[in-house]
This record gives sequence, C-alpha cells and structure tokens, in this order.
Amino acid sequence: MREAIASYATRAAEKMRRHKVAAENIFVFMHTNTFNNDPFYSNGASARFAETTNDTGEVVALAVRLGERLWRDGFRYSKTGVMITELMLETIRQPALWGELDRE
Repeated sequence: MREAIASYATRAAEKMRRHKVAAENIFVFMHTNTFNNDPFYSNGASARFAETTNDTGEVVALAVRLGERLWRDGFRYSKTGVMITELMLETIRQPALWGELDRE
C-alpha cells in the first residue's frame, strides 16, 4: 500500500506542475473489498501542507505518513487513493505560518 500511495502522490505532483498549480491539502484513503467475506475496513485522513506545494518529495512524504496512520494489520486491502485539494496557482505561494521553509 505504501508503494501505491507513493505512486499516486508522485503522479499528482507531476500533474500539478504540468498545470502550474500547487496544493494546500492532501487526502489519503484505503479500504478492503466489500464484496467478499473478509472483515471490512475503510478510513481516510487529510492534512495541510506547511506551505502550498507541488514538490514530489513533500507530497509523497505527507501522503505516506497519512497512509501509515490509516494502516491496520490483519486486513486485505483492495484500494487506496490520494486526492489533492485546495489548488492555487503556483505563483501564489501561501507562506508557512512560522517562517519560510528551507526547500533546499
């Protein structure tokens, strides 16, 4: 699931850069198959980036952390996804509340 989340987050960051936008929020979800007799589990979590971003490293890191928070042992997961929300032009950077981030 970690690899799937990282892959989806990477694709989202690539699309944001192509369209010259940056995100403020990210949402990650995962669930099991509802049509078999296995126990059902479904959950999602969202978080806000420190600054608006379309940087692949930042997007993947936060998505994977959210996925790890959602993970529960003992389930056979069938689906995961990443949604990016609150998009704005990448030229409009919402600065971090506690000063500039060192993106180097």
